[in-house]
Amino acid sequence: MTDRKKPGVGFWATVVVSVSLVAYPLSIRPVGWIVDNVDFPNLLPLYWTLYAPIIWVYDHGPEPIHDVIEWYANLWG
Repeated sequence: MTDRKKPGVGFWATVVVSVSLVAYPLSIRPVGWIVDNVDFPNLLPLYWTLYAPIIWVYDHGPEPIHDVIEWYANLWG
């Protein structure tokens, strides 16, 4: 029988942070699509607030990052 410890709080915190760091930027266009296609006017200010850091980087960041964000956005139409 193997004596293995169960993953602790540190492990799960690392998993949550890692997944969040990937999921947050990748969610900008699917959420943007929902905001564009669902008639719910309160979503737009929430969208702009939630994704303000990415929008700021798109507007003011280095051109290669701007180009990657634009490329990803164009995948969603």
